[in-house]
Amino acid sequence: MWALSNTERCAVGSLIRVAACVLVASTIIGLWPSGASAESACAATIQQAETARFAARYDPFEIADTVLARQITIGHTAAQCRYFIGFESSGARGNVRLLTGPRGERLQVFVYGRDLSGATLSDLPEAAEENLLPLLTSASSRQSTVLWHAVLPAGQLSSAGAYTGSITIRLYSANGGSTELLDSRTLPFSAAVAPSVSARIEIAGGRQDLAGSRSRVNLGQLAAGTESRFALVTNANTSFELQFASQNAGMLRRDGAAPATGVPYSLFVNDRPVDLRYGVAAAWLGQGRSQQHVRVVVGSAKYALGGRYRDVVTISVLAR
Repeated sequence: MWALSNTERCAVGSLIRVAACVLVASTIIGLWPSGASAESACAATIQQAETARFAARYDPFEIADTVLARQITIGHTAAQCRYFIGFESSGARGNVRLLTGPRGERLQVFVYGRDLSGATLSDLPEAAEENLLPLLTSASSRQSTVLWHAVLPAGQLSSAGAYTGSITIRLYSANGGSTELLDSRTLPFSAAVAPSVSARIEIAGGRQDLAGSRSRVNLGQLAAGTESRFALVTNANTSFELQFASQNAGMLRRDGAAPATGVPYSLFVNDRPVDLRYGVAAAWLGQGRSQQHVRVVVGSAKYALGGRYRDVVTISVLAR
Protein backbone atom coordinates (compact mmCIF):
# COMPACT_ATOMS: atom_id res chain seq x y z
CA MET A 1 0.00 0.00 0.00
CA TRP A 2 2.85 2.39 0.77
CA ALA A 3 4.50 1.86 -2.66
CA LEU A 4 1.21 2.20 -4.50
CA SER A 5 0.45 5.46 -2.69
CA ASN A 6 3.80 6.98 -3.68
CA THR A 7 3.33 5.95 -7.29
CA GLU A 8 -0.09 7.59 -7.44
CA ARG A 9 1.25 10.87 -6.05
CA CYS A 10 4.13 10.89 -8.54
CA ALA A 11 1.74 10.54 -11.47
CA VAL A 12 0.60 14.18 -11.09
CA GLY A 13 4.12 15.58 -10.78
CA SER A 14 7.01 16.04 -13.14
CA LEU A 15 8.58 13.24 -15.17
CA ILE A 16 11.71 13.39 -13.07
CA ARG A 17 9.72 12.94 -9.87
CA VAL A 18 7.79 10.02 -11.41
CA ALA A 19 10.98 8.23 -12.41
CA ALA A 20 12.46 8.62 -8.95
CA CYS A 21 9.35 7.47 -7.18
CA VAL A 22 8.88 4.46 -9.42
CA LEU A 23 12.45 3.41 -8.68
CA VAL A 24 11.81 3.56 -4.93
CA ALA A 25 8.53 1.70 -5.27
CA SER A 26 10.01 -1.11 -7.37
CA THR A 27 12.85 -1.59 -4.88
CA ILE A 28 10.49 -2.02 -1.92
CA ILE A 29 8.08 -4.31 -3.75
CA GLY A 30 10.95 -6.50 -4.97
CA LEU A 31 12.06 -7.39 -1.42
CA TRP A 32 8.92 -9.33 -0.52
CA PRO A 33 8.88 -12.06 -3.19
CA SER A 34 12.62 -12.56 -2.70
CA GLY A 35 12.13 -13.74 0.94
CA ALA A 36 9.22 -16.08 0.11
CA SER A 37 11.16 -17.69 -2.71
CA ALA A 38 14.15 -18.56 -0.48
CA GLU A 39 11.93 -20.38 2.04
CA SER A 40 10.05 -22.44 -0.53
CA ALA A 41 13.26 -23.36 -2.37
CA CYS A 42 14.50 -25.34 0.64
CA ALA A 43 11.30 -27.28 1.27
CA ALA A 44 11.90 -31.01 1.85
CA THR A 45 10.13 -34.20 2.95
CA ILE A 46 11.04 -37.67 4.19
CA GLN A 47 10.13 -39.81 1.19
CA GLN A 48 11.22 -43.18 2.57
CA ALA A 49 12.64 -44.56 5.82
CA GLU A 50 13.63 -48.22 6.07
CA THR A 51 12.15 -50.19 8.95
CA ALA A 52 14.27 -50.22 12.11
CA ARG A 53 14.28 -53.94 12.91
CA PHE A 54 17.45 -55.88 13.70
CA ALA A 55 17.46 -58.87 11.33
CA ALA A 56 20.01 -60.90 13.28
CA ARG A 57 19.06 -62.17 16.72
CA TYR A 58 21.09 -60.63 19.52
CA ASP A 59 23.34 -63.03 21.41
CA PRO A 60 24.41 -61.58 24.80
CA PHE A 61 27.58 -63.67 24.80
CA GLU A 62 28.92 -62.59 21.41
CA ILE A 63 32.06 -60.47 21.64
CA ALA A 64 31.09 -58.09 18.82
CA ASP A 65 28.28 -55.52 18.86
CA THR A 66 25.18 -56.13 16.72
CA VAL A 67 24.84 -53.40 14.06
CA LEU A 68 21.86 -52.33 11.96
CA ALA A 69 22.42 -50.05 8.93
CA ARG A 70 19.43 -48.16 7.49
CA GLN A 71 18.77 -45.44 4.90
CA ILE A 72 16.51 -42.40 4.80
CA THR A 73 15.52 -40.85 1.46
CA ILE A 74 14.92 -37.09 1.53
CA GLY A 75 13.11 -35.31 -1.32
CA HIS A 76 14.02 -31.63 -1.75
CA THR A 77 13.38 -28.83 -4.23
CA ALA A 78 16.76 -27.10 -4.54
CA ALA A 79 20.48 -27.46 -4.17
CA GLN A 80 22.72 -25.96 -1.50
CA CYS A 81 20.10 -26.30 1.23
CA ARG A 82 21.12 -27.36 4.72
CA TYR A 83 19.14 -29.78 6.89
CA PHE A 84 19.46 -31.68 10.15
CA ILE A 85 17.90 -35.04 11.03
CA GLY A 86 17.08 -35.87 14.65
CA PHE A 87 16.24 -39.22 16.22
CA GLU A 88 13.86 -39.61 19.16
CA SER A 89 12.81 -43.00 20.49
CA SER A 90 10.42 -44.34 23.10
CA GLY A 91 12.02 -45.00 26.45
CA ALA A 92 15.08 -42.88 25.68
CA ARG A 93 17.47 -41.97 28.48
CA GLY A 94 19.79 -39.24 27.25
CA ASN A 95 21.47 -40.55 24.09
CA VAL A 96 20.64 -44.16 25.03
CA ARG A 97 17.65 -45.75 23.26
CA LEU A 98 15.76 -48.41 25.23
CA LEU A 99 13.77 -51.34 23.86
CA THR A 100 11.37 -53.11 26.23
CA GLY A 101 11.33 -56.90 26.54
CA PRO A 102 8.75 -59.49 27.60
CA ARG A 103 9.48 -59.06 31.31
CA GLY A 104 9.80 -55.30 31.23
CA GLU A 105 13.56 -55.55 30.88
CA ARG A 106 15.37 -52.94 28.85
CA LEU A 107 17.82 -53.42 26.01
CA GLN A 108 20.16 -50.51 25.29
CA VAL A 109 20.59 -49.24 21.73
CA PHE A 110 22.78 -46.41 20.45
CA VAL A 111 22.08 -44.49 17.23
CA TYR A 112 24.90 -43.20 15.02
CA GLY A 113 25.17 -41.49 11.67
CA ARG A 114 27.31 -42.62 8.75
CA ASP A 115 30.34 -43.08 11.01
CA LEU A 116 30.10 -45.50 13.93
CA SER A 117 33.00 -43.75 15.65
CA GLY A 118 31.16 -40.41 15.71
CA ALA A 119 28.83 -38.94 18.31
CA THR A 120 25.56 -40.69 19.12
CA LEU A 121 22.45 -39.10 17.64
CA SER A 122 19.44 -37.67 19.49
CA ASP A 123 16.85 -34.96 18.88
CA LEU A 124 16.04 -31.34 19.61
CA PRO A 125 15.77 -29.49 21.90
CA GLU A 126 18.35 -31.39 23.99
CA ALA A 127 20.67 -32.33 21.13
CA ALA A 128 23.75 -30.32 20.26
CA GLU A 129 24.62 -29.92 16.58
CA GLU A 130 27.02 -32.87 16.77
CA ASN A 131 24.11 -35.10 17.88
CA LEU A 132 22.09 -34.36 14.72
CA LEU A 133 22.66 -35.92 11.30
CA PRO A 134 23.59 -33.17 8.79
CA LEU A 135 22.59 -33.01 5.13
CA LEU A 136 23.67 -30.51 2.47
CA THR A 137 21.89 -30.98 -0.85
CA SER A 138 23.68 -30.93 -4.20
CA ALA A 139 22.65 -29.59 -7.59
CA SER A 140 22.67 -32.98 -9.33
CA SER A 141 19.55 -34.51 -7.76
CA ARG A 142 16.23 -33.74 -6.10
CA GLN A 143 16.71 -36.70 -3.76
CA SER A 144 19.34 -37.40 -1.13
CA THR A 145 19.99 -40.66 0.73
CA VAL A 146 21.27 -40.56 4.29
CA LEU A 147 22.80 -43.54 6.11
CA TRP A 148 22.36 -44.15 9.85
CA HIS A 149 23.18 -46.99 12.22
CA ALA A 150 21.69 -48.55 15.34
CA VAL A 151 24.03 -50.53 17.60
CA LEU A 152 23.23 -53.11 20.28
CA PRO A 153 26.33 -53.21 22.51
CA ALA A 154 27.64 -56.68 23.34
CA GLY A 155 27.39 -58.08 26.83
CA GLN A 156 23.82 -57.16 27.80
CA LEU A 157 22.49 -60.14 29.74
CA SER A 158 18.84 -59.71 28.74
CA SER A 159 16.18 -62.40 28.79
CA ALA A 160 15.37 -64.15 25.53
CA GLY A 161 12.40 -62.78 23.57
CA ALA A 162 11.19 -59.82 21.51
CA TYR A 163 12.17 -56.27 22.48
CA THR A 164 10.14 -53.44 20.97
CA GLY A 165 9.81 -49.69 20.89
CA SER A 166 9.58 -46.92 18.32
CA ILE A 167 11.87 -44.32 16.83
CA THR A 168 10.82 -40.98 15.35
CA ILE A 169 12.94 -39.43 12.62
CA ARG A 170 12.55 -35.66 12.31
CA LEU A 171 13.74 -33.50 9.41
CA TYR A 172 14.71 -29.90 10.16
CA SER A 173 15.57 -27.02 7.84
CA ALA A 174 18.69 -25.14 8.95
CA ASN A 175 18.48 -22.27 6.43
CA GLY A 176 18.12 -18.55 7.10
CA GLY A 177 19.66 -18.63 10.56
CA SER A 178 16.88 -20.65 12.22
CA THR A 179 15.82 -24.29 12.61
CA GLU A 180 12.36 -25.34 11.40
CA LEU A 181 10.68 -28.77 11.58
CA LEU A 182 9.72 -29.86 8.05
CA ASP A 183 8.66 -33.51 8.36
CA SER A 184 8.74 -36.54 10.66
CA ARG A 185 8.30 -40.29 10.41
CA THR A 186 7.74 -42.76 13.30
CA LEU A 187 8.94 -46.34 12.78
CA PRO A 188 8.70 -49.53 14.85
CA PHE A 189 12.05 -50.23 16.50
CA SER A 190 12.66 -53.86 17.47
CA ALA A 191 15.18 -56.60 18.18
CA ALA A 192 15.00 -60.27 19.14
CA VAL A 193 17.27 -61.69 21.82
CA ALA A 194 18.25 -65.32 21.28
CA PRO A 195 18.19 -67.82 24.14
CA SER A 196 21.84 -68.41 24.93
CA VAL A 197 24.10 -70.04 27.52
CA SER A 198 27.85 -69.93 27.90
CA ALA A 199 29.82 -72.13 30.31
CA ARG A 200 33.35 -72.83 31.38
CA ILE A 201 34.81 -75.55 33.57
CA GLU A 202 37.18 -74.78 36.44
CA ILE A 203 39.35 -77.62 37.80
CA ALA A 204 42.31 -77.26 40.16
CA GLY A 205 42.71 -73.56 39.41
CA GLY A 206 42.54 -73.99 35.62
CA ARG A 207 39.78 -72.54 33.45
CA GLN A 208 38.56 -73.79 30.10
CA ASP A 209 35.52 -73.06 27.93
CA LEU A 210 33.18 -76.01 28.01
CA ALA A 211 32.50 -75.98 24.27
CA GLY A 212 34.54 -78.69 22.53
CA SER A 213 37.03 -79.07 25.39
CA ARG A 214 38.33 -82.09 27.33
CA SER A 215 39.24 -81.88 31.02
CA ARG A 216 40.58 -84.49 33.47
CA VAL A 217 39.25 -85.06 36.99
CA ASN A 218 41.87 -86.94 39.01
CA LEU A 219 40.41 -89.08 41.82
CA GLY A 220 43.83 -90.09 43.11
CA GLN A 221 44.21 -93.41 44.93
CA LEU A 222 41.02 -95.40 44.40
CA ALA A 223 39.19 -95.90 47.70
CA ALA A 224 35.61 -95.71 48.92
CA GLY A 225 34.62 -92.15 49.76
CA THR A 226 37.39 -90.53 47.71
CA GLU A 227 36.02 -87.41 46.06
CA SER A 228 37.01 -84.65 43.68
CA ARG A 229 35.33 -81.34 42.95
CA PHE A 230 35.13 -78.93 40.06
CA ALA A 231 32.93 -76.00 39.04
CA LEU A 232 30.85 -75.08 36.01
CA VAL A 233 30.51 -71.32 35.65
CA THR A 234 27.44 -70.48 33.57
CA ASN A 235 25.98 -67.32 32.06
CA ALA A 236 22.44 -67.71 30.75
CA ASN A 237 19.63 -65.43 29.63
CA THR A 238 17.11 -68.28 29.75
CA SER A 239 16.46 -71.39 31.80
CA PHE A 240 18.82 -74.14 30.78
CA GLU A 241 19.57 -77.81 31.26
CA LEU A 242 22.83 -79.48 32.20
CA GLN A 243 23.10 -82.95 30.69
CA PHE A 244 25.57 -85.58 31.90
CA ALA A 245 26.14 -88.64 29.70
CA SER A 246 28.33 -91.36 31.24
CA GLN A 247 30.12 -93.71 28.86
CA ASN A 248 30.08 -96.48 31.50
CA ALA A 249 26.70 -95.67 33.14
CA GLY A 250 28.25 -94.35 36.35
CA MET A 251 31.05 -96.90 36.69
CA LEU A 252 34.83 -96.51 36.71
CA ARG A 253 36.12 -99.29 34.46
CA ARG A 254 39.60 -100.81 34.71
CA ASP A 255 41.66 -100.45 31.57
CA GLY A 256 41.64 -103.70 29.57
CA ALA A 257 39.12 -105.41 31.91
CA ALA A 258 35.80 -106.98 31.03
CA PRO A 259 32.86 -104.53 30.90
CA ALA A 260 31.36 -106.00 34.09
CA THR A 261 34.47 -105.10 36.12
CA GLY A 262 34.31 -101.70 37.70
CA VAL A 263 33.87 -99.39 40.68
CA PRO A 264 30.69 -97.32 41.05
CA TYR A 265 30.78 -93.59 41.70
CA SER A 266 28.23 -90.86 42.35
CA LEU A 267 27.98 -87.39 40.82
CA PHE A 268 26.35 -84.41 42.53
CA VAL A 269 25.46 -80.97 41.14
CA ASN A 270 25.04 -78.38 43.91
CA ASP A 271 24.76 -81.35 46.32
CA ARG A 272 21.88 -82.87 44.34
CA PRO A 273 22.56 -86.41 43.03
CA VAL A 274 22.57 -86.99 39.27
CA ASP A 275 21.69 -90.54 38.24
CA LEU A 276 24.13 -91.68 35.54
CA ARG A 277 22.87 -95.25 35.22
CA TYR A 278 20.60 -94.59 32.25
CA GLY A 279 23.01 -92.89 29.86
CA VAL A 280 21.85 -89.27 30.13
CA ALA A 281 20.92 -87.45 33.31
CA ALA A 282 19.74 -83.85 33.50
CA ALA A 283 19.75 -81.00 35.99
CA TRP A 284 17.45 -78.02 35.34
CA LEU A 285 18.74 -74.57 36.23
CA GLY A 286 17.54 -70.97 35.97
CA GLN A 287 18.89 -67.99 34.10
CA GLY A 288 21.56 -65.54 35.20
CA ARG A 289 25.23 -65.73 36.12
CA SER A 290 25.95 -68.62 38.44
CA GLN A 291 28.45 -71.26 39.47
CA GLN A 292 27.43 -74.93 39.61
CA HIS A 293 29.44 -77.03 42.06
CA VAL A 294 30.05 -80.58 40.83
CA ARG A 295 31.28 -83.35 43.12
CA VAL A 296 32.40 -86.88 42.20
CA VAL A 297 32.45 -89.49 45.01
CA VAL A 298 33.90 -93.01 44.64
CA GLY A 299 31.71 -95.89 45.87
CA SER A 300 32.82 -99.28 47.20
CA ALA A 301 36.23 -100.36 45.89
CA LYS A 302 36.60 -103.35 48.19
CA TYR A 303 37.13 -105.93 45.47
CA ALA A 304 38.78 -103.71 42.91
CA LEU A 305 41.88 -105.11 41.25
CA GLY A 306 44.97 -103.03 40.76
CA GLY A 307 45.09 -100.86 37.68
CA ARG A 308 43.84 -97.60 36.20
CA TYR A 309 40.10 -96.93 36.27
CA ARG A 310 38.30 -94.36 34.21
CA ASP A 311 35.01 -93.12 32.77
CA VAL A 312 34.16 -90.43 30.25
CA VAL A 313 31.34 -88.04 31.12
CA THR A 314 30.07 -85.67 28.44
CA ILE A 315 28.58 -82.45 29.84
CA SER A 316 26.16 -80.52 27.62
CA VAL A 317 24.53 -77.17 28.35
CA LEU A 318 21.23 -76.67 26.51
CA ALA A 319 19.14 -73.49 26.49
CA ARG A 320 15.44 -74.18 26.99
